[in-house]
Amino acid sequence: MNLVNFKNCLLFWFGDKLIVFIFEITILVFLVFALIRNEIYRIEREKGVASKVIRGEISWGYLTAAFGILSLLSYKILALSEFYKGYKVIITLFNEISFLYLCYKNNWFRHKIISLFSKLKTEELKKAGEK
Repeated sequence: MNLVNFKNCLLFWFGDKLIVFIFEITILVFLVFALIRNEIYRIEREKGVASKVIRGEISWGYLTAAFGILSLLSYKILALSEFYKGYKVIITLFNEISFLYLCYKNNWFRHKIISLFSKLKTEELKKAGEK
């Protein structure tokens, strides 16, 4: 393999076109998965005892942090990409609407985010207590 072919191979696998495409497909697939999981979650709740969870300030802070991290990551990836010029606005709108839905409306995703942040906080407190 000569150097030109190697360079073209690297540009294909690590270029803007493929990385952004995979990132956007991942968001779309995860959004569909979260919609399905949320519907399953809703059906399971209807079969059992219905309860309403009122989120506290800390939980809403976790959700806001998750939204901010996802939005910043998405924005930065698109800002660095030169390939999708002319489509960045619609892609950014799709990403932001998806993240807003996931972080603030999808019960399954909200539960996962809050449990992830809670586990991280618990592990951090355990490490601090061991020192």
